Amino acid sequence: KLRSFVEEYFAGRVTLPKRSGLLIPSEPAVPDVANSEDAKPEAKTFRLFSVFSTECSPFQDWQAQTLIHNHRVQQIQGYLVRLLACDDPHYVLPEHSYDKYRVVRTPNFGARGDDVYSPRNKPFSIAYWLDGFSDDDELPDDDDVVAIIDPDMIFLSSDMNIESIDSGRGVASGYNLGSTWVGEWAWKFCDGKCDRISDDSDDVSFGAPYVLKANDMLRLANLWRTLVDEMRVIDQSWQLEMYAAIIAALRLDIAFTVEKSMIANAEDDAEPWDIAMWGASSAPEVGKLDLTATIQVAHYCQSYSISSFRWYKHDYHGLDIRKCDPLNNSFSTPSSNDLRLMAENRGEDLQSKAARNVWLLDSTMAVARDAIENYYAEFCTTSTEIVVNNEASPPPSMFDFRSSLATLGRKIMAFVDANLGLIPSEPMSLGRATSGEGAYDASQDSTETISIRSFVIGSHETKFKDFLQANLGSEGEFNWVHEENGWDQRVVDEWVGLA
Repeated sequence: KLRSFVEEYFAGRVTLPKRSGLLIPSEPAVPDVANSEDAKPEAKTFRLFSVFSTECSPFQDWQAQTLIHNHRVQQIQGYLVRLLACDDPHYVLPEHSYDKYRVVRTPNFGARGDDVYSPRNKPFSIAYWLDGFSDDDELPDDDDVVAIIDPDMIFLSSDMNIESIDSGRGVASGYNLGSTWVGEWAWKFCDGKCDRISDDSDDVSFGAPYVLKANDMLRLANLWRTLVDEMRVIDQSWQLEMYAAIIAALRLDIAFTVEKSMIANAEDDAEPWDIAMWGASSAPEVGKLDLTATIQVAHYCQSYSISSFRWYKHDYHGLDIRKCDPLNNSFSTPSSNDLRLMAENRGEDLQSKAARNVWLLDSTMAVARDAIENYYAEFCTTSTEIVVNNEASPPPSMFDFRSSLATLGRKIMAFVDANLGLIPSEPMSLGRATSGEGAYDASQDSTETISIRSFVIGSHETKFKDFLQANLGSEGEFNWVHEENGWDQRVVDEWVGLA
């Protein structure tokens, strides 16, 4: 009842999380004793949400497209969710047709004054989403499983270890972080929980993919984001958000099983190259990868090269798939000599750095190239032209619509606050005018009755009617506030209906 009251009377002023602590006390439930002995435990069922966080940029759009294509081709269980940390309501996202993928918009949390740190968006966006502050109506249930991945990761296998996930227990990938950072400075944030860490412990050397039950992921994200801000005072390294996640897990007694499930660096012998394998077919066909049965993700955060050819994601910040221009918006192509050397090293012992680079090029660049080519084939034709510069008016989206409603709602509320006296009441009809002082003037009764469910208009009825009439007659070029024009006919229709 309290939630309904707040949502009805304070819409636009107060946002309640979907995961709210507003609980109504009740009598304890009485168990069905008669059937309890015969009852069989229900099978463990859950949904899997693979989640990655980005900002709104063409650079991360093509990475997202790579994940969409990869998730679909690899037939990964569950849903793929992009948390878009974006303050631009008019940013045009690339098209997609994958029914298991969705975008959830969040504010951009990357900047704190002069401290701009985009990885801050990861824990903040996760908490914002799971706390229910976004527009997403398909939030995970507490027992569903959430896997946090990075946008520059690619699934190599559909086999993800989620059966072992339980309350307070998760799975993460091993990283070569060491533990010296704990003793040097991070111990200050441990709340006494760092004493049990040994020098070679996996307890403080792990990262994405993080796989947890949704309720544990929410607990982790809320402390994780707090620690990011606190730790930035001492440490400004790029991997700080990983340190914060590790310390948050220790403080919350969330135990991660650290697996050798991720490879990123061809030059790092500490990564699990000893268990990586070439697939049954060493041909560089892109699609349902079979490069390994044990390595679950390739993380293309490094550069990979063979002979004169190099592929590095940061060389492609300008690649904008929305422009539908394959000639100028694609990866560079290896030379015939580079291709020959790649073929020679494909299938070779992965203790060789050259073979490792080819393995990673096949696992990452080839998949990303295929994803982008598929996007162009599906959504771009010779006549396709998508304008993405800041001068253009983008096609309206549901997010644009909701943003317009929110903006107009604030203008409506400001007008009402300034011109109308609103008093919560039972539903009633209004058909009377007022004097200049706001007192009831029976001689000025209106012949028109306006039915208002929630409020009594106490004064300036004429202004209110003029206000509505001006908008009703505007034919789409309406002025909710003097000299400020709207642009979306759906907004007109919506507010005419409300009026």
